[in-house]
Amino acid sequence: MFIILAIILVVFCSIFFFLLLQKEETSPQKKLLEETPTIKIDNFQRGLEEYRNAKFEKAQKYFVESLKNNASHIPSYQYLAQCYKAQKLIDQEIEMYIALLEFDLGNEKGLSEHAVRYELANLCFEHNMYLEAFNHFLILLHGSDFDADVVKKCAFIYASQAKYDFAEELYQKVLNKVTGDPEAKKGLILCYLGQEKPQMMKKVLKELIKNKSSENIHSYFLGKLSTGEKEIEDKLSSFSTFLKHCDEKDGILVMDTLLSLSRIYYKDNKTLEPDELNFWIDCFENIRSKANLSKSVNLELLLQLGFLHFFKNLKGEKFDKTRAYWKLGTELDADYRKIAFWLEFLKSYQAHKYKEFSNAFKKYKVEPSHIFPNEKRLDAKDFFHIFPIDINQCETDTKQKLGLFGTQKKEKESKLDSFSNLSSQQFEIKISKLLKEKSYNFVESINTNENKTFTCIVEDKKGKKQLHYCCAYQSTSPIGELELQNLLSSAKEKSLNNIIAINFSGFSKESKDFSKNYSIKLIDSI
Repeated sequence: MFIILAIILVVFCSIFFFLLLQKEETSPQKKLLEETPTIKIDNFQRGLEEYRNAKFEKAQKYFVESLKNNASHIPSYQYLAQCYKAQKLIDQEIEMYIALLEFDLGNEKGLSEHAVRYELANLCFEHNMYLEAFNHFLILLHGSDFDADVVKKCAFIYASQAKYDFAEELYQKVLNKVTGDPEAKKGLILCYLGQEKPQMMKKVLKELIKNKSSENIHSYFLGKLSTGEKEIEDKLSSFSTFLKHCDEKDGILVMDTLLSLSRIYYKDNKTLEPDELNFWIDCFENIRSKANLSKSVNLELLLQLGFLHFFKNLKGEKFDKTRAYWKLGTELDADYRKIAFWLEFLKSYQAHKYKEFSNAFKKYKVEPSHIFPNEKRLDAKDFFHIFPIDINQCETDTKQKLGLFGTQKKEKESKLDSFSNLSSQQFEIKISKLLKEKSYNFVESINTNENKTFTCIVEDKKGKKQLHYCCAYQSTSPIGELELQNLLSSAKEKSLNNIIAINFSGFSKESKDFSKNYSIKLIDSI
């Protein structure tokens, strides 16, 4: 009988403990832990799949989730950078390259610190962030390997800040290594312009034009530099080439070309040969079509074009084009007496009146100085689009980052205040990395970028491996009690009692008191 009672007691206790265990295992924390493996799908592989299908927005989300679990996964940073590049999210792409530079890339297959910094420097340069670009190019310049593109970019920025002598040295360094490099020669032209060495400038310009490596602006330069009486043909030829190939963005230079040409046109009173007539017709028509002219300048050009076409078609006495140009003038200004007079004269023109017409043309072919201002003086500063930067400070900063013999020191972790300037996704990655360093494993995101906060569930790696409800604030001011009250309510909805609040701008006194009463862990430093 005693044995039977003992068996019944054992069975009863077994059932009791079984039910107790079942209840414990179905608690919210245990249930979430059991579901965690299904949450932790390989986000990197899913990101790759979306990336290959050119679904970059979806892919980036998976790569971000991958980094929340493993903030040191370098391929995720690389693919994230490419996703941002495809979507033209420049600031986020830059963040990825900066994040990569925080790692030791020496052992990373197919990736080097030089390559990452070069991509970052070029990206900054292409998007007019010249100060940032220069800092990175300077570090690369002091590296062990010669990189012609890096040297040329540094030279360009030095020249833009009127450091022409040093820029020239760098361009010459490239030409010593890469003979005839056209980009280096183009850079030298602006250095010589800044140093006021016109003969050196002309020499390089002619070399580029001869080798068909020049740009249209170089024809303008050569025209401006051809100043002597013996160089008038060169001047006309260079300006004609420039006008033929210029576009709207060259409007200021086109107007200056007109001023330079007008000095020659109005000075020469001899009878123009057919080829000279055609030259001036082409020039003035090009100027009218490509420059934003004042009414007075436009009227003067219409008057002269009418004359030029008159002499061109004199033998056939077909003056349709002359009449058309002058009528355009009357449409601009009905009271413009010069054109009105010549239109009337044209009606009664006969061959025996040619001499009278020719003499009158010479009389009227006097430069109207009141509408043509002085020519533009060539100035190297006009051909750079870089705002002033503190070159000396950049050089000092670079020396501080570099050790002896050009060995680079590792850059320090981002300052606390820089967290507020990060993009939402980079902020999430940084917070996940910080939590891991403090012995918390990322489990699940709750919301992201909602009122500049990142909320997630993490697991404590120490002790009982409890789940914690965590909220990181991307704020520039201290967090108050109200925010913590809302955080407490949100955690209770998830049936979680362990709470972590992160804000690098600190917490108010009231919020600190509140956190003590409800055992909320506050983190305000790395």
